[in-house]
Parts: sequence; structure tokens; C-alpha cells
Amino acid sequence: MIKLNLKKPLVGSFPVYSDVFALMPDGEEALHWLCNNFIQIRYFTTVSVIFFEQYRSLLDTCPFLTHFSCSREIIKNEFHDIHNYAEKMIRQEHYVFLYVDRYYISGYEEYKVEHHLHEILLYGFDEKEKIYYCADNIGDGRFGTLECKYEEFEAAYDAIHDVPFHQNVHLLRLGKWWDVKDEPIRMERIVTLLDDYVNSYYMNNPQEPFTEMKYGFNIHYEILHDLEEEHRHGDMDVRAMCTLYEQKQLMTIRFKYLYEKDPKEVYKILAEFFEGLEKEYYIIRNCITRYIAIQNSPNSEVRDAVYSKIVRKFQKCIEDEKKIWEKIKFTKVCGAYGLDLK
Repeated sequence: MIKLNLKKPLVGSFPVYSDVFALMPDGEEALHWLCNNFIQIRYFTTVSVIFFEQYRSLLDTCPFLTHFSCSREIIKNEFHDIHNYAEKMIRQEHYVFLYVDRYYISGYEEYKVEHHLHEILLYGFDEKEKIYYCADNIGDGRFGTLECKYEEFEAAYDAIHDVPFHQNVHLLRLGKWWDVKDEPIRMERIVTLLDDYVNSYYMNNPQEPFTEMKYGFNIHYEILHDLEEEHRHGDMDVRAMCTLYEQKQLMTIRFKYLYEKDPKEVYKILAEFFEGLEKEYYIIRNCITRYIAIQNSPNSEVRDAVYSKIVRKFQKCIEDEKKIWEKIKFTKVCGAYGLDLK
């Protein structure tokens, strides 16, 4: 039996984030990278979900992971089947990231109910018991682990016939195959991303050339509208609020760290503000989880009361954040990037 290490991820609203943060190391260098990223947010209008400025491209841009991919054809020709390949890679301390159809895996609620293409991470296996140890966002969307029988995994793997990224099997390993220099705090990037976020500017990411997207702070209003529609149809989704909660949580960490390194008043004000806002989003997220648990209940009064609390708190959070950013000035002069109070 082999199990590679995993830790509870700080960011885990979607599987790629969960997997990267479950593998990456702690320490100041990792904190610098976190401060430099996960600021801007993107809203996919076709599916009503939010990502940070990077998603799949994170597998290549994270400075603490090495990412390789292998086609199914090569796996079949060189390793005969997915089991030989996965076992060999895990023995070499590679985590195996790939897409499967949850319909065939008994650990998922979609098992034998509906076909659902989704990411999964293999971090270990028991050759004697014929099971894989897997990690994924399970059930309520929270990061967790499950065991998967070899025969179920093989059926779920064989069912994928999609674009190359989904068909390929991806390997993640802690550490780069080249020397990674220290990751410094990049104020130019932080200020630029904050400015883009606050003003809802378009962000060009050639690694993820999706078109039907909206950006930045105005996304909050899109989510508010989505909540209204979801309440009307009795089918609420917590994923967007999970991302917003994590974004506020990372804002708190970012500005606390910046204040620790450079005790400017603007960092202190923002750190204190986002610490309070983070708590409010935690409550909103939990209220949505509660709403989902009772959304099919015949007692509509309780459901409506929870919905009203969600909307009331969310509207106040939006307006409070809008006001705090109106007090902040972004300095973007060549060689001098920073934040100041107006």
C-alpha cells in the first residue's frame, strides 16, 4: 500500500485549486506566491460559476509543482493499461490527475444515476485490495477523500471521450525539475490585479482563452441575481459563494502579511476590513448550505427566511466592500506600484 501526502487545502472551491493547495508546501515563499495571485475573479456566464484569474493553467504556473501529461494512446501502448501506469507513477511520487465519469464510481452520489465528467486525484493505491485512494470535491463541494475499486475506476476512465485535456492523464509532483528562485512579493502584479478586480476590467489570459466571461467586482451583482433565480426555481448552488469566501479570506491573509512587512495604514485598514468581511461570507456560505438542505422541504416559510437572510447579508457585504475600495488609491507609476488612502 502506498499513500502520498495530502493536507487540507486553503483554497478548495474547485478541484484544481483543492489539488494544488493540498500538495504545495507551507512557508514564506508559498505565502508570497499566494499574495501575488488569487485576486481577480472571473464569472462564466454559461454555467454561472466563479474562478480566480487562473484555473487549469495553474497546473503549469504554480512554482512548486511539476506538471506532465500523457495521452491515453501512449499509456495503452507502453503500459498496457491505466492501472500499470498509475501504480508506477504513484510509486515515483507523482500524483495522478485525470477526468473520469462519476457514474461508475460508488463513492459519488452520481453513481448509477447520471453521467458526470469530473476531475479526480489519485494519491495512493492498495495493490492487494485493488483500490485507489482518491481526492476530490465530494458531495457538498468540499475537498475530501474516497476509495475507488480498480474495476470502477477503469470503467470511469474508459467512459471519457472528450477534448484532449480531458482525455490526457496528468502527473503532478512536488518540486520543479529546474531550480525555483525565491518567489518575491510582486507589488506591480498585486496592484494591477486589484485595480482590474475593483474596476471589473477585462483580463486577457491566453492560456485560458474563454470568451463568455465577466470580470471583477461587478460579478457580485451577477451572483446576487443568480441567487434570486435559484430561489425561484428551488435549486441553489453554493460554489460561487465558496469562491467569494475564499477570495475574502485570501485578501485578509494578503493585507495582514503586507502590513507585517511594511506597516502602512492602508494595509492595516484593509486587513481589518477583510477579516470582518470574511466572517460575513462564512455565515452566508453556511446559510446557503442550510438552504440547500431544506430546499425540497414543504415548509416554504423557513426556506424563504433563510433566503432573505442570505440576500440581506450579501447585499450589505457588497455595499461595504464597494465603499472601502472607494477610499483606496492605486499607484501605478513606472517603478512605483502601491496602495494609498485617498
